[in-house]
Amino acid sequence: MRLYNQKIRVQGLIDHPLNELLYSDLGLRLGSCVPLNQMSKEFELDSLPPFQTDHLFISPRQAKAGEDDEAYASLQQCAVWNATKAVWNKRTRLIPNWIGMSWSPVGRNQIMDELLEWQA
Repeated sequence: MRLYNQKIRVQGLIDHPLNELLYSDLGLRLGSCVPLNQMSKEFELDSLPPFQTDHLFISPRQAKAGEDDEAYASLQQCAVWNATKAVWNKRTRLIPNWIGMSWSPVGRNQIMDELLEWQA
């Protein structure tokens, strides 16, 4: 998911190399909010649907200093966030810009290395 000021963007199943890497190449299971026929979908923080997922990978949007911290703190205050299995099991990760990294073979390899490191 990509974090914005008062919303999040969830990467979908299609039309982006990150989506293909995670779901097709690596076979990660889809979370309940992953759009099947869209590249991504945005949700306002005050109307988040329940996230049924084993892991949450959170990419800050790399905004002005402090904005990402405020956005992440706002997300953590949402009831849906605190009811998420990945949060309970401490399987949330702040990640670098995987969306941009996924466009190159080197970037995709770095993403896979990070995933393997977290599973170790």
